[in-house]
Amino acid sequence: MMGAMAILMGLAVGYLTNIGKGSQIAQARRLIVETARRCVNASMGNQRAFFVLRPATEDSDMRLEAGIARTVLTHQFEELTFASGARTPFVEGSVKLAKGEGHTGHGAQFAGGSVKLSPESLFAMTEGLQFEAWIKPQTGASTMGLLRGTSPTNEVVYAIELARSGNTPAYDVRLRLRLRGVNESLRTAGEYKTFETVGAPVAGDGQSWTHVSVDYDGRAATIAVSGVPVALRAADVASIDDKPDTEKRIAIPLSGTVSLAIGGGYRGLMDSLVLRGVFRSKENDVELPGRLEVIRPTLPVRVEYINGRLAGGGGADLTIWFRDLAHPEDMPLRLTLGRAGTVEAKYVDAAPAPATTTTGGTK
Repeated sequence: MMGAMAILMGLAVGYLTNIGKGSQIAQARRLIVETARRCVNASMGNQRAFFVLRPATEDSDMRLEAGIARTVLTHQFEELTFASGARTPFVEGSVKLAKGEGHTGHGAQFAGGSVKLSPESLFAMTEGLQFEAWIKPQTGASTMGLLRGTSPTNEVVYAIELARSGNTPAYDVRLRLRLRGVNESLRTAGEYKTFETVGAPVAGDGQSWTHVSVDYDGRAATIAVSGVPVALRAADVASIDDKPDTEKRIAIPLSGTVSLAIGGGYRGLMDSLVLRGVFRSKENDVELPGRLEVIRPTLPVRVEYINGRLAGGGGADLTIWFRDLAHPEDMPLRLTLGRAGTVEAKYVDAAPAPATTTTGGTK
């Protein structure tokens, strides 16, 4: 009897162990699917959201990180001292309400002054930013600020400016960012990177409204004027460090807060300003349970959504193949991310051959 009981207990322990391993893989599958769907939803309304699968390190298994978009400020300038998503702004210098002169309704007439907002964690986006506004600039200084985010020690974290050279009345759009590497400490000061248009696409005659939009996605920037993307200067065309897959985060200060200034040397009218940020927090970072490995593509894999749709990729769906290293005989998992925001994960009979480079999954 004791021998029979020992055999049965051994079978039970093995069964429960396998159940535990199986549930770990199922949990990893659930976490990835939930993160993908959360990113799809967060990107609605022309916002950006993404998740990244990163390879294993000596300390951890595969990591799943997500950056979620959020609108942090809208200012329609129907009143100078009211903006949604933030504390009450205050006016410094020469700025006045231009009643009935905005792109729609009222606007703000800047004559070198600025509208400022006190330090907020809302303005300390880490993964990327999106800015847009309607402007009607007049020719003024060689550099005129549209928006500037600064640290408590008054160092520029990010800035969107108009820049002109010589005596021409037209301006280029410039984005300046203080950036640090994905794995660099928050104490790393970071380095400045500048993206600037060519051809001076913004007229400085004070006669016509122009829509300006700026987008930094963690790797490169896109600047559009009146809905048309404008070429950037040759030094800025390449992604960060000239490597398409290299990511750089915005180097927010240790305080975790940033102050905003709208205007600042700017002369002209402004209306309908919107600022969005993409934030990464520990809540969105998880270590995937189990010995899960990505067969294809190679890690890291970055999946990005804009307005509920998969971004990039030349119009094709994205397929990611996984397998359980602890149980290589089990069926592989196929995650299919559709262009229209669909997410499907299921086990299949066969998978493609592994990529030639190691993709991680072991400690």
